[in-house]
Amino acid sequence: MNQVFFVPHVIFVRIPRSRFTRHSDANSSAVEKATSTPSTYEAELRMQD
Repeated sequence: MNQVFFVPHVIFVRIPRSRFTRHSDANSSAVEKATSTPSTYEAELRMQD
């Protein structure tokens, strides 16, 4: 389970700041969902990409 939580952190670092600011609200909500449902977080990342 720990590895699953490490993945999002690496992804956020690689996301450009310009793109991060645009999806700041979406990302913040996704992080909250990741704490409870990592699978949902991964699905949202795929939709954004």
